[in-house]
Amino acid sequence: MTRTASLFTLVFLLFTGAAFADDARSLLTQAIVAFGQNDLDTATELLARAESSTSEPDDLALILRQRGIVQEVRGERKDAVLSFMRALYFSETITLSEKEHGGQVGRLFDCAKALHREGIKTNAVTARWPKAFDEADWVCPVTLAPFADPPRDVSLNVPPPGAPDPALTATAEPEERSVLSSPWLWVAVGVVAAGAATIAIVSLNADEDPYGGTTGVTLQLPNE
Repeated sequence: MTRTASLFTLVFLLFTGAAFADDARSLLTQAIVAFGQNDLDTATELLARAESSTSEPDDLALILRQRGIVQEVRGERKDAVLSFMRALYFSETITLSEKEHGGQVGRLFDCAKALHREGIKTNAVTARWPKAFDEADWVCPVTLAPFADPPRDVSLNVPPPGAPDPALTATAEPEERSVLSSPWLWVAVGVVAAGAATIAIVSLNADEDPYGGTTGVTLQLPNE
């Protein structure tokens, strides 16, 4: 008896779920027909009923996409973007038909895809850009604040592109000065200069009489 009751309950739940799903699709179809007849109020009501009657992601994506289309026609651009974003949340592969993708509705759908791709939530759009779609020449919020290059830290003293590296310049000059200012260089120069002077003096004195004086007078010593 218990097993029979459980089986009956399972069949009932499956049948109920299928009925709800069929009901959601039926309501969606009726909403599309009402939209084609320009009965926007009826279309909006039917879409709300369709959304509340199903939990299937694919069905919800179709319902929310159609709601966004209706909202765009009503001039509710921000709400249309939010509906498209919710539709993409349930199915990232959902698109607009070629007939639907032109004009304003196509721009709103593309903006919703850009926001969804950036990981921005619907409540963030409402809080950060409450009036972003009010103007006729609106721009998608994700293009209003592009990522800027981070400010360069001047404390690092990074040279601009093409400029010589100051580190290389700073090390090259002290090397030249260090050779000229080295004490060993001047010691070597002094030794060479002293040696040259000694050689010159010896060369000059080699031709003079060993007994001659500086006055040119030769002294004759007596013979012993």
